[in-house]
Amino acid sequence: MQEMCGFETTVRGSSAWCNVFSRDEWLSFEYARDVIHFYRAGPGNRFGALMGWLWLNATTSLLLEGPSAGPFFFSLYASHLPMLDPANFCSSVHDGDIVPMLAALDIFHDKADLPITRRADDRVWKTSQVTPMGGRITFERLSCPESESPTQAYVRININDGVVPMPGCDSGPGRSCPLPDFAAKIKNRGVELGDFRAKCGLGDDMPDRITFLHQ
Repeated sequence: MQEMCGFETTVRGSSAWCNVFSRDEWLSFEYARDVIHFYRAGPGNRFGALMGWLWLNATTSLLLEGPSAGPFFFSLYASHLPMLDPANFCSSVHDGDIVPMLAALDIFHDKADLPITRRADDRVWKTSQVTPMGGRITFERLSCPESESPTQAYVRININDGVVPMPGCDSGPGRSCPLPDFAAKIKNRGVELGDFRAKCGLGDDMPDRITFLHQ
């Protein structure tokens, strides 16, 4: 019933239904949603990060290629932002892929799985911050021509209009991660998660990565 508050607010700008529930009830509702996404496709699901890594790996390949990857991914945003430098582009997917992809990135990491018998108010994983209405993640490929390494490329992660540093890799400008280091971390994460085909019981004749992000 509490979901009606959000949908009515989105449509009408406000909802009297929201006032029916107490603050504690809202906090419990928030936690219930967090638990659902955490275990359905997030860090608490043994396949979550593995599914997200497939997309993350393909996106990393595009970031390594840069502008030579083609105009499609630049046109997603650059066509509407003419001031955007071609070396700084965004790659996007459906919001349903955000949760497993963030699990693969291991950005919002809790030391233990979310408990289901009590509310963990000190948790890091909060769906309202990860996938709010209109939630989005932008991977920015950038370089600094005026710096000591003008040809060095970096990756900066922007989650819902807020820069979130890559754990253990934020030495670049704006807390970005040097692209070679980013690629190495993604590769190592893939090794850590294991082979997609083996984990999902697929045959060796099935693809172990996605290729449709390329034109």
